[in-house]
Amino acid sequence: MFIYLNKPTIKDLAKKCLEISNNKGFDTSNHLKQLLLIGTEVNEALDNVSYEKTTDSTLRGIINEYQSLMKSFEILRTTFDLPEKSNLLKTGNMSEELADIVIRVMVYAEGNGIDLEKAILEKMKINEQRPKLHNKKF
Repeated sequence: MFIYLNKPTIKDLAKKCLEISNNKGFDTSNHLKQLLLIGTEVNEALDNVSYEKTTDSTLRGIINEYQSLMKSFEILRTTFDLPEKSNLLKTGNMSEELADIVIRVMVYAEGNGIDLEKAILEKMKINEQRPKLHNKKF
């Protein structure tokens, strides 16, 4: 269990999340696996949105294609040995792309009345109590 005496910074939270992930047996050094896990979480969030009532067939098609792709990524992530980080990073700005992901999450949360700070701290407590690899194959 962790307790912060002062309000934690994003860096504090990131370090603790990494510690929890490592303690639970996740391969945090494999870039491809980590990015696929991010995609999996986005897909789970998408599952919480009720889009069935949309009359826009293009939107429905895109969502269905995305979810199908995410299922393929899940199979890839759990079935195959993926290359390690040294083989994956292209020249580019990974930190900028990750910042974009976090910014999009913050905008979505704030725009929908979600207390992201509270949610992160609560989820970290839950993850800390979960079994190794959350009893799943990763």
